[in-house]
Amino acid sequence: MIEKEILKWLFDIKSAILEIDGYFNSFPRDFKQYQSNIVLKRAIERDFGIAKQ
Repeated sequence: MIEKEILKWLFDIKSAILEIDGYFNSFPRDFKQYQSNIVLKRAIERDFGIAKQ
C-alpha cells in the first residue's frame, strides 16, 4: 500500500515539473517575465506547492 502512495506522489511531482516546464513554451525563460506576469507566477507557485506536498 505504501509503495502505491509513493508512486502516486512521484507521479504528482513529475506532472508538476512537466507542467512548469510547459509554461515556458509560451513565455521566455526570463526572471523579469516571471516577476511581472502574475498568472505565470501563480501557476508556477501552485505547481511547486503540489510538488512539495
